[in-house]
Amino acid sequence: MKKLFAVGRNIGYSKETLEEVSSSLGMGNKLSLLSESQIQIILHSLKKGHPEAFRKPQERNKKRSIPKSQITFSIPSIDQKGMIQVLLSQVNKIAPYKISLESMAQKTFKIPSEKLSFHQYQSLIEALKSMKSRFERETNLSDSSQL
Repeated sequence: MKKLFAVGRNIGYSKETLEEVSSSLGMGNKLSLLSESQIQIILHSLKKGHPEAFRKPQERNKKRSIPKSQITFSIPSIDQKGMIQVLLSQVNKIAPYKISLESMAQKTFKIPSEKLSFHQYQSLIEALKSMKSRFERETNLSDSSQL
């Protein structure tokens, strides 16, 4: 019943006009007394006369997500590259082992350092900061325990 009125509204038919369509198809004047099959017959009849009322509205032009194969690399800033070098040298002075940008890129993102994006560089900077503070805490604890 709802669909019948919705289609009628799209076509521009009033309730009275829909009742006239119903009676012309031999189904009586009262829409409220129609069975589901009778409503379907009326809808089918309306569809023949007004196919545009049954077309689904076209989908909005949604932005498509970019497949990973087409991702263009965001370029890390000069500041980020400089910060990485400073942090690497600071961490390597206090760390018990040597760390390189290439090894971090491979272990973290499994890609060469030349292909790191802006956000991946930022992640490595944050990782180096936390490593630096952890190594500093460890060296401070070992220095204080030797006293």
